[in-house]
Amino acid sequence: MQWTPQQRLFLVSGLFALLWCSIAAYAQDAEIRAILRKFKNYRYSTISIFRLEGQTFADIQELLNPMPKAPEVVASLQSANPALYQQIQDRVTLEGCAADIQEVLRKLREEDGVPPGIVNRAETIEAVKYAVQVMQNNCNAFKNAFVITSRYRPGAPFSIIALVKTRDRSRTIARDLRSVQDADILLFTELRRIAAPASSPSSTLYDYLANAIIQGAVENVTLEAQGIGDEETEFAPPTFGNAELVSEDDVQTYLRISEGQPSNYPHPRELAVSFPDLIRYTYYTISSEAEAEAEVTEQEERTYNRFLPQLGIELRYGLEELNYPSVWSQRLTLNALWSSARLGVILPTKGWGTLSSRLGAQPRLTIAGWGLHGTVDFPIKLIHNGGVFHASASYVFGDAKRSAHPHWHPQLKQWTDFLIRYHLQLHYSFAIAVDKNYFFRFLLGGTLYESETWGDQTDTTTNQSPRFVRKSRETIGGISGGVQFMATGLQTPYGFGLQYFDDTILATAWLQIPITRGLLVRFDGRLFTCLLRDPRLWEQQTLFLPSVRLMLNF
Repeated sequence: MQWTPQQRLFLVSGLFALLWCSIAAYAQDAEIRAILRKFKNYRYSTISIFRLEGQTFADIQELLNPMPKAPEVVASLQSANPALYQQIQDRVTLEGCAADIQEVLRKLREEDGVPPGIVNRAETIEAVKYAVQVMQNNCNAFKNAFVITSRYRPGAPFSIIALVKTRDRSRTIARDLRSVQDADILLFTELRRIAAPASSPSSTLYDYLANAIIQGAVENVTLEAQGIGDEETEFAPPTFGNAELVSEDDVQTYLRISEGQPSNYPHPRELAVSFPDLIRYTYYTISSEAEAEAEVTEQEERTYNRFLPQLGIELRYGLEELNYPSVWSQRLTLNALWSSARLGVILPTKGWGTLSSRLGAQPRLTIAGWGLHGTVDFPIKLIHNGGVFHASASYVFGDAKRSAHPHWHPQLKQWTDFLIRYHLQLHYSFAIAVDKNYFFRFLLGGTLYESETWGDQTDTTTNQSPRFVRKSRETIGGISGGVQFMATGLQTPYGFGLQYFDDTILATAWLQIPITRGLLVRFDGRLFTCLLRDPRLWEQQTLFLPSVRLMLNF
């Protein structure tokens, strides 16, 4: 069959329309899930919330989390050897949610004294498999379930938005709904595809839940969930733009704003790889004080990066204290991370700094020997909400090395290289949170650094080759400061920063996209420009450096 151009165009248009509809539906589902994950959206939305109870909850539990059926060989073992069957049950119970089939079999032999010949029998292995399946089923079972609907009025039509499951059952609904995950949300589109419980005349789970609401078989907990009658829930001001100072004790929030870390980490380890300027591993632990708080894990869902890192290591390019970004700075440091401090060494190598030229930013700085580098953020509690200080310093030892990109010095009338010998910086900062999701950090202080000019010097009294020596040095200092912004609580968090020093500006912007819950990708851009003066010999008028960062939380 021959297709005419019009038929091909019609077919392609149809396929594109179907693809667009699928993408739009997926985006809509993701947006609804994001809304349902945030508890404050329950409190200020025109919705109704119903809790499943009694037989209704039991039916849903059996439908969505059915108990595995025991094979006939397991029932036979229970009848023929009840003592062995009980040993298996006791061992699996002792192992708990971490029960593993091979580990249970091993411990039956080595710790419980069951002869290897009996352990290796097919019926024993099947009984262990079944016991582990039952244990895992119980561990994964949800303990509470809520139906979210449009505002419900008896006798009036309404729509079901989602069925939300929770893994724990607290004494307050607010705490249950603060720990909702994507996997625990069944949207109305999914409810219409799932068959109703076998005992119900309804055809779909959506219809079953709607009938349960109409018949009063579920409990309306809207008022409690929205804070009315809940002694532990306070009303927030019913306006937008509420700003609060971030406490100086919360140094980690200051660091997250500066680093651009909007996502809460449910796991203790982070591996970040940014092309071309960063490789970092960080390990977080939850403080003993937080663990001791009542139900802290339930409320905060064990957010590890709410606390300062216990340890870490990073390989980083950049001298952003002077507004010199990424590989263009030719500054490569290897740092150890501990709490709010970053201490390390400056490496006597340019590494892959030649990438700067390929990115359109010809470097003009050179390197020397080993050096020291450190930064730290710390509060000084002289007054209440006194803010956090940021201190940074570095020093490079040894003679400068000739670079492959010398620059013509008009005063010296020769080709020269430039080295940043040291820098010192101290900033006072304070941070504010607007509507708890939008964070600003403001910094103001001073910065000082020394630049050295190196070039060849020929000894006319001998025939020796030219020596590479320091020709001059220049100390530069002045007021510096900046503002940093981070937006959280969004499907695609974003942020920006603006930093001033020595009549130059470093502007940064980033956008983070979640691939999975533990895998994130971030796109960064840094723009350096001289505002009120001509660039110094080791600078450029304007340059832009992009980067792509992958972050894995595990």
